[in-house]
Amino acid sequence: MQHKEPLLVEDLRDANLTSWSPEWVEAEGFRGHAVFPLVVDERAIGVLVLNSRTPRLLDVDDSRFLQLMANQAAIAIENARLHEEEVARQRMEDELEIGRKIQLGLLPDSNPILPGYEFGVLYQAAQQVGGDFYDYYWMPGEDDTLGLLIGDVSGKGVPAALFMAMCRTAIRAAALSGRSPAETLTAANAWIEKDNRENYFLSAICASLDPQSGSLTYANAGHNRPLLLKTRGGEVEELRARGIILGVMESVKINEERVDLQGGDILVFYTDGITEAFNAAGEPFGIECLKTVLAANAEASAQGIATAVEDAIRRFTGSEPQADDLTLVALKKTSSP
Repeated sequence: MQHKEPLLVEDLRDANLTSWSPEWVEAEGFRGHAVFPLVVDERAIGVLVLNSRTPRLLDVDDSRFLQLMANQAAIAIENARLHEEEVARQRMEDELEIGRKIQLGLLPDSNPILPGYEFGVLYQAAQQVGGDFYDYYWMPGEDDTLGLLIGDVSGKGVPAALFMAMCRTAIRAAALSGRSPAETLTAANAWIEKDNRENYFLSAICASLDPQSGSLTYANAGHNRPLLLKTRGGEVEELRARGIILGVMESVKINEERVDLQGGDILVFYTDGITEAFNAAGEPFGIECLKTVLAANAEASAQGIATAVEDAIRRFTGSEPQADDLTLVALKKTSSP
């Protein structure tokens, strides 16, 4: 940047500059003026103005000294601005960390201990807080019937985390009133849609497991289809119950289906962050890769399966940043209870 010489005016009145001077300049009787730019990284952030009641011309040494003062003032002002930005950024980081801890507190602190069954989880938000969630709960008034829930709200970051908290609470409240999985999602949708002023939405799967019989009843509200690996045959099947996403329409129709688990069967629920993890070439991980990992780890524990999926995604994406939340819940029936 070319620095202009400081503006020197011997007499304000003679220079006819009264139109731009504040009233207090005239009131103080200032008649001599010098203006020096405050420059940081070739960017002007202000000016240093000197006023004198007695007009005089500045010599070269005076100009150099005042320009040095202007440079030092510019550095000090810029450092103060950067410090304020850092303090604000750190405050935001601290608040997000508190939000992350609160959100993690809404997720189960451990997997259920259920004879004859194993559970494994992969959960990693793309940012400090996210929109994925999963949950376990014991159904009221029934003998050891376990409820399972997984969901994915639209968006990311703080807005998604707040909407996620509301949705998780609504679905859990509906389930704990004794409703079936389809009835749970239908009732939760009515509450969520009524309070949804920002046009967010979510997909979710709600399921109930009877540990004694191995029967799992589930309902799918526009979510990724669960994958079932049967020990007999060794093929990975997509469970195709139908339903619409929640929070958009006042009334939704959600189907309910049942699957009977046998010893060694593996059932996987997941969010689209798993299959839509992209590599450097822009290719998604995809459903087929997930099926391959599941089939290759049929003998692993439920948590081993979740870990295998995480490792496969890391190898596939390489150094690419995580674009979406990753959530997966694996359920394995190890034997008859």
